[in-house]
Amino acid sequence: MENQLTPNNSMILEIRELLENARKNVAQQVNTQLLTTYWNIGRIIVEYEQQNQIRADYGKQTLRELSKELTREFGKGFSRSNLQNMRAFYLAYEKCQTVSGKLSWSHYCELLSITDENKRSFYEKESVNSGWSVRELKRQIDSSLYERLLLSAGDVNKEKVLSLAQKGIDKKDVNINQSIDFGSTAAAFSGGQGDYTIEFEPSATLLEQKGDGYVVASVGTESGYVPYTSYSVKQSYLKMHGATVEKFTKALQKGMDFVQTHTPEEIAEVIAPQFAETELETITAIVRRYYEQDTWKENLIFEEESFDLLQEILEQAGELEKKAPYKTLVTTKYAEEAAAKG
Repeated sequence: MENQLTPNNSMILEIRELLENARKNVAQQVNTQLLTTYWNIGRIIVEYEQQNQIRADYGKQTLRELSKELTREFGKGFSRSNLQNMRAFYLAYEKCQTVSGKLSWSHYCELLSITDENKRSFYEKESVNSGWSVRELKRQIDSSLYERLLLSAGDVNKEKVLSLAQKGIDKKDVNINQSIDFGSTAAAFSGGQGDYTIEFEPSATLLEQKGDGYVVASVGTESGYVPYTSYSVKQSYLKMHGATVEKFTKALQKGMDFVQTHTPEEIAEVIAPQFAETELETITAIVRRYYEQDTWKENLIFEEESFDLLQEILEQAGELEKKAPYKTLVTTKYAEEAAAKG
């Protein structure tokens, strides 16, 4: 009788983790090499200009010709504007070693639009430490996060922000106070306890409206889609009441469709009766923030990537001893059908 090897879930998970880590490492190496290459292209351009004492107008013509030649030989990625960014990249970072391989070229193109060195350094450090996407980096720059932090507490806070710009945040310098009752954290922050606070809505927006603080980051934006709200039933219930689950899912999908096709003002007006103690203006501001952050998914499909992210959060918090297999625990049948008919 032949011995057959049947891969179990733990074996598959271990191999999957190995392959995913390998892909990440390769992607990181490729990104680092790309940044190094672009920095060196910028160096060559600048050195050529200096050696030949090229004036600005001739410099533009040189980049046009260089763009044509490189595009003809190597394809896309060498437009005149991109070559200008490479030139600026070299001038902004005197040493290639100071460039972070954790950020993409698109990150650096966004950062190069900032002329103030301290400001650029602040956003660069925060992008690395907080794992900001290019879209989130742009949002934070557009929201004037750096300026708001500088203005929020005078000269003392200015020193803190400038220190963050140069060094980033050292975890041992962070003191998290968990002794305050959850419902009282906003009041404690208004009273001067703490430099930062984590708040749910409407507390976060109310702090802004009172002038006591600013929303500087969204946990949802930073973490990605985390399925904090999901609906669970036993398999026996699913077999006996599948039609009920189907109707329930379709009803929820209609709500998802509504927020995708209506303005924040229209959404706020519809949900206002559910929040009788909150003014419509505040509800609208909250909805607009979620709307601009692209908080709401287009459908109810519970993706494996989101499921894994949720388990990682629970695991890191010490609340999950063993990960559960996605395919055993999750069915997307009803969500997919509801999304298709929507």
